[in-house]
This record gives sequence, C-alpha cells and structure tokens, in this order.
Amino acid sequence: MEPVRTGLRQIMQDLLRTRPADEAVMLAWPLICGKEVATRTRVLSFSEGNLLVEVPDTTWRNQLQSFASRYIGGYEGLLGQVVRSVQFKVQPSAVSHPHSAKLQQSAVSNHPLAKPVCSDSAKSSISTDSSTSARQEGASRTKEFGRG
Repeated sequence: MEPVRTGLRQIMQDLLRTRPADEAVMLAWPLICGKEVATRTRVLSFSEGNLLVEVPDTTWRNQLQSFASRYIGGYEGLLGQVVRSVQFKVQPSAVSHPHSAKLQQSAVSNHPLAKPVCSDSAKSSISTDSSTSARQEGASRTKEFGRG
C-alpha cells in the first residue's frame, strides 16, 4: 500500500508545482493538515509566504498554532520553501457551543500529528456522558417493548 501512497503523493506534488504558489498552497491545505482539520478550517489567504487559516474558535486556534511548524514542514516537503508562517484567525461569527469542545477534541485527536489534549477528568466526563446516554436509551427500549 505504501508504494501507491508514495506514487499518489508524487502525482499531487507534480500537479501542485505547476500551479501558481498561492493556488497550490490553498489546494494543498487538506493534504497538509488532514481531513478532520480541513473540514473545520478554511484557508483565507496566502501572501509573501504567510498563510492565513480561519478556525471555528480560540481553542482550535491555540491547538492548531502548536502544529504550525509541522504544517510548514509539510508544505516544504510537498512544494518546497514556499510557506514561511501559518497564522490562525477565529471566525468572526464564532459562537461557543457545548459540543464544539467535543468536536474539536475528536478532530484534533484524529490528526496524524496529534498528541493527547484531553485531561483525565475531561475523558471521565465524556465517558460518563456516553454511559448515561446508553442507560437512558436502554431504559427507553425496555419501556417500548413492555418490559418495565
């Protein structure tokens, strides 16, 4: 499987290098950051080596900023020394939702370069939430089938 992946990467690299630098950088963002992060972010601009990416909230900004040097290295491996800095800007209309932290944790933990960012107490809370939900669902099914 690795030779196929290497071949596809080479094809993408050749294709991107035929594009203008600003377009290539924007097109390559999902390859550099991964699918989960790419679905929740948007490249706003690329100018003079500086990439600006929009993120949903400050938690995302802080977490992804810690990966900036890795993203720059990813671009370097794909396009050469084109991207010198990556900055993250919070969406102007970003509203904090209770589920955004869980979504952020899920996407970042699935990131190929990710390290665990969830504390043990947060993991315990998430685990408790899901087991409570499972118990409620089981009780609902019991009533539905007339057992209880």
